[in-house]
Amino acid sequence: MALNKLHKKDFSIAVKTGGNALDEQKFAKQASKGELFFNSNDNKLYIATTDAGLTDATLKQVQLSDYAAPFGNTYSVDFDGSNDYMSIPGLTSCYAFSCWIKPDSTITSYSGIKGNLLGQGTTNWFGGLGGDLTGDFTNELITIRPGFGYTSTTDLIPSSSWTHIAIRWEAINSQTNPGGAGYDIFKNGTKVGNVATSSPPTSPLTFSTGILGARRTSDNFFNGKIDEVGFWSSTVTEADIATMYNSGVPGDLEDCSVSPYGWWRMGDNDGGSGTTITDQGSGGNNGTLTNGPTFSIDIPS
Repeated sequence: MALNKLHKKDFSIAVKTGGNALDEQKFAKQASKGELFFNSNDNKLYIATTDAGLTDATLKQVQLSDYAAPFGNTYSVDFDGSNDYMSIPGLTSCYAFSCWIKPDSTITSYSGIKGNLLGQGTTNWFGGLGGDLTGDFTNELITIRPGFGYTSTTDLIPSSSWTHIAIRWEAINSQTNPGGAGYDIFKNGTKVGNVATSSPPTSPLTFSTGILGARRTSDNFFNGKIDEVGFWSSTVTEADIATMYNSGVPGDLEDCSVSPYGWWRMGDNDGGSGTTITDQGSGGNNGTLTNGPTFSIDIPS
């Protein structure tokens, strides 16, 4: 073997344990466990799995296909607030919804829902920004209709920075319906929200086609950027909400105790181009950008 050592300071890789058997080779002397070697004879990468002293070290071929790429975030999608939205077919009952948002401006002259985050494609909305429901024209997070809870004026959504939003079904003692079922609201990993102003839903809302960035295709358009959208069809925990928020940097949603039914990374798996947003969740329901939302490299960080 014509081996060239790759120094750890220049290159590092995690070694997969278990799984498929890897080709074993021998290298005489002067290898340390964990060091990487490139074999110019077969153009393959090997890693020392034992230390070499006076004996040979065992090398195993590193199969790069066995390694998942590290989780990262590159793109978001910018909605113009005029007619942009993303349609998502094939959804089901919503036990949790998660996304990162950065509004382009603060709502100052509207009573009710102005910028919807996720709609059912009907007159109902699921979660969005509005104003004047607590006496101020501000970016209040509001959810659900029919029956809804909303954040207090101390939990407003800023327009100058990214905010993580999560809405989670609580079957026993919801903060928006004490003693009963309802949707709880989380802002940046922390539960917020007041008691619902009308009768909350008694079971999770069911979606057929979801509308991201609008209530339906004709109104209540969201003005700003949206990133890392997740949708769950079974119960998630408050610990999962913390995983989604990940101390202010989007977390890998597959690290939650329940894998997402829908996960739209808003460009990261689509090269930041085109009109299709690939669903990385189990549902396989790709989103379609409509009326020209644009990709942005402004992301939560």
